[in-house]
Amino acid sequence: MQITIAIKVRFYHVKLLRKGVSELLRSIKNEAKKNAEDTKSISDSTSKNKK
Repeated sequence: MQITIAIKVRFYHVKLLRKGVSELLRSIKNEAKKNAEDTKSISDSTSKNKK
């Protein structure tokens, strides 16, 4: 009984960990995308100002 509970808890913990990691990666990707778009818009506005 105790062993099965430990296995279930461990499995659930790993599942949560994986979910957490995927969420973290997704947020990092979104942040990088946002930063890239911000940089692009800044470079666009500076190139327009030079003309």
